[in-house]
Amino acid sequence: MNDLSEDNEEIKLKKEEIEKVLQKLESKLQEYDELKKTLEESDINEINMTDPDAKLVKFGFHQGIDVGYNIQAAADAKNNLITTFEVTNNSADQGQLYNMSNKVKSIFDVDSIESLADKGYFEPADLKKCEENKIVSLRALATKATSTLSDTPPSGTRNLHSMEDIIVKMIDLESEINADIDSLVDLKREFVFIIKKINNPEYQTLLELRYLCFKTWEQIAVVMGYDLRYLHKLHGKALENCEINFKEDTKRH
Repeated sequence: MNDLSEDNEEIKLKKEEIEKVLQKLESKLQEYDELKKTLEESDINEINMTDPDAKLVKFGFHQGIDVGYNIQAAADAKNNLITTFEVTNNSADQGQLYNMSNKVKSIFDVDSIESLADKGYFEPADLKKCEENKIVSLRALATKATSTLSDTPPSGTRNLHSMEDIIVKMIDLESEINADIDSLVDLKREFVFIIKKINNPEYQTLLELRYLCFKTWEQIAVVMGYDLRYLHKLHGKALENCEINFKEDTKRH
């Protein structure tokens, strides 16, 4: 009889525990339903339970995505002091050039200002706003958009053209670098094609390690298990094979 009573008591306790768990689950479901309703009714696609103002932000190419903010700041070129700042949860800088420049313009209470920003801020609509409000974007000048903004700098813009010349040179150099990168990519693509035509796996591995992975001869020797003398001999044969394939392709064409 005592055993039966104890069993009944244990069942009752388990039932109460289950009911408590179910109540918690129902409460959570109700909470999630409310969050879903908020998402549907508002113009947002995420909710942060810890910090409602924080959102998923892309922090550069190598840093990935994390919850945080995008801090915008404008500094006075003369005194190198931060004039104003703004915290946003939009990872893109586009659209912020006019916003921040106009704030600075209001703070200094001036008719026109010069604003220098990197190419991450480039947005045609934003540059148009800058033009309409006498905000000269030096980045826009450097990218040959001078005619879009104004042919005549606003009053008080000393050394504008010298600054423009410097930035134009920077842009030209940037273009040259990009052209070199494109050439290297094309060269690499051509070399990969040549390597793939080699039938000898050892030759392929050696050339890939040396010219695509940029390994040193010592590193290649360790990977392939050969001494340096034999490795250089193997390298010569691999290049000869490449030359033969190249000549055969040239004859066909």
